This record gives sequence, C-alpha cells and structure tokens, in this order.
Amino acid sequence: MQSSAVNMGNVLLFPGQGSQFVGMGEDIIREFPEVDALYQEASDTLNLNLKELILKGPSDKLTMTENAQPAILTTSYAIWSVIASRCDILPAAALGHSLGEYSALVASGAIEFADAVKLTHLRGKFMQEATPVGFGKMAAVLAPAKEVELECEKVKNAEMYCEIANYNSPNQQVISGTADGVEYVKNGLKNRFRVIELAVSAPFHCKLMKPAKEKLAPYIDNIRIASPKFPVIENIASEIVKTSDNIASLLLNQITSPVKWIDNMQTASKFSQSMIEFGPGQVLSALARRIDKKIKVRNIKTVSDINKFIEDCN
Repeated sequence: MQSSAVNMGNVLLFPGQGSQFVGMGEDIIREFPEVDALYQEASDTLNLNLKELILKGPSDKLTMTENAQPAILTTSYAIWSVIASRCDILPAAALGHSLGEYSALVASGAIEFADAVKLTHLRGKFMQEATPVGFGKMAAVLAPAKEVELECEKVKNAEMYCEIANYNSPNQQVISGTADGVEYVKNGLKNRFRVIELAVSAPFHCKLMKPAKEKLAPYIDNIRIASPKFPVIENIASEIVKTSDNIASLLLNQITSPVKWIDNMQTASKFSQSMIEFGPGQVLSALARRIDKKIKVRNIKTVSDINKFIEDCN
C-alpha cells in the first residue's frame, strides 16, 4: 500500500446536475483509451451515442435531464476510474450531490456502472414527466435556511406549494414547488435577499416528484446492489451507508426529499477535511468553502489534474 498523504484518507465528492457542458472530458477520452470503453458502454446501455452528445452537443439536448444525468455520471466515473487504476487510493468516504450520489455508489462498488447509467437516465426522464411543463419551478435564494423555511410555511397547501429542495450552504438554499408557490416565496424574500430563478424543467426534490419515485421503484428493485467498499454518506439524513440493506430505499426517497448538503459535508468532514471533487465544474468546491473553511477540496476534471494527482501518489 502506498503511504503518501494524497492517496489515503480523502473524501470523494461527485457533482450533480447543472455541472454539465458540451466538451466535458474530451481531453480525458483522448488521453486514456480505457475511458472510451466506458463511454461506449454507456452509449450501448442507453441505445444513444452519449459520447457524441457530450463532445459535440447540441447543448439543449445535453441539458435535458434524462441526458445530463447519465452524462455527468459517466464523466465523473471515468475520471475516478483512471485515478483508481493508477493510484493505490483508499478513500475515507464518498458522497455526491443528488445525481452525484449514484456516482459515489458506483465508485464504491455498490452499484454497477451500466445499471447506474440506466437508472440515472430513467430518473431524469421520470422526474421530467412528473409534472406538466410550466407547472413547477425552482429558484436559488441567497439567505439562511430559517428565513426561507418561514416563508415556505405560508404556502404548504395543495394549490400553492414550495419548500427547500437543497440546503447547499449556510447562505444558499434552493426552493422548489408549484410555479405560483415559488413565486410567492420569491416575492416574500426578494426585498431582503437575492433570489435567482433556475433554468430547470421541473421542480426537483420535493413532494411533486412522487410520480417519478413510483415509476423508478421497479427498476431500482431489479438491479444488484452490493455493500460499498468504503462508506457512502447519503443525501437525506447524512446516514453513513456501509451495507447494501437500505440503498434502494435511500435512492428512491432522495427523489422527493431535500438534499441536506450542509449536513452531508459536516458528516464528511468527520472522516477527513481533505476532499477531492471528481467531474465537471467545481460547484462542490465552492460550496465546501462556504460550509467550512477548514475543508480543502482538490478538483480533478482535466488530464493535467489527473497526471498531477498520479505523480503525487506514486
């Protein structure tokens, strides 16, 4: 076992939807031939040329939830697999933001890559289909959770509904709900806090996603789930997952539950304050700085990042 500090005791982070962009991972596919096989496996699983969509777009098709989710998963896992095959790395734990939880579970060996590609594609498709276009919306609010929760309490009824979908950092929450519910909360907060409407196609991580949860259930029930090789911290209650027992139910409940990322990261920091973000973008690195300045996150998203990491761990 290698004993350098870089390859022992790190927490792995995997990004969620929104981090995708056309051309992500192009240099990695070119540099590491085995990565091309992963993209081919993903394409064959979906009967869709995912590699071409990722590298060439068009952007609006890549951004579609049913495509973005497996695309980010494949890119994140490809980067991890290159590192894992070249470094004797022993993670302390892993976690991912929403969709990223699937990437964490694949990296840990709990779920097979092809199964996760299929599930994330279906997850995205069913989430999109859960509500009619325009029925719901989401917005980011740069405010403490308590302030946002108080405003959301005013619209928890059948006709007009809104709740926090992502507890991202002490001063950034994402709200989700019916269009008029989100608008009501937005109007109640915009004079005191910045509110940014998000360009998403459905109201994720709230009770309106119940139809997606019900549709995905039989597919999750049909895949093989193993105990992870290292702890995975799940999104809902920051439980430390060490066995396969409740992974299926956690993935299903995640669809209709808020992502409590602040709690997730605080749990992760008990394992290690040295973390590595695998995948496109650096959203999770930015959130980590806002949650706890003691947390140090290293980004690995390019060939240069990979080569530097391999050099450090050998």
